[in-house]
Formats: sequence, structure tokens, C-alpha cells
Amino acid sequence: MATAISKGASTDVIRQLALESGMVTLLGYSLELVRRGETTLEEVGRMVLTDSRDWNPSAEPAPSAQ
Repeated sequence: MATAISKGASTDVIRQLALESGMVTLLGYSLELVRRGETTLEEVGRMVLTDSRDWNPSAEPAPSAQ
């Protein structure tokens, strides 16, 4: 990742490399906490999602990929 950064890679490329290296996004970790019952979707929306256009806690959840 350091090489990509030093070569001026785009933020998208750096983010993808970080994800491939095991990085967990704040949203991803927050949703894991919801799954464990340690927080609520409303709290995640309030603290993590900054653009209200992207957040609708009353919207029907997407089907799980099982």
C-alpha cells in the first residue's frame, strides 16, 4: 500500500488495497455491532452516515445474502 501511495494512486485504489489487506470500514464495523445487539441502526445513522439522503432508518432492509 505504501508503494501505491508513493506512486500517487487514487483514493479508490488505496481503499481497495486496504480492504484486500483486511481493513474494515467504519460502516461495516458499525453494522457488525448492530448485528451483535450492541448498538442500533438509528445510532449508526446518526454517528456514521453524514448525508441524510443515504439514510432512512424506516426503509425496509435489503434481503440478507445467505
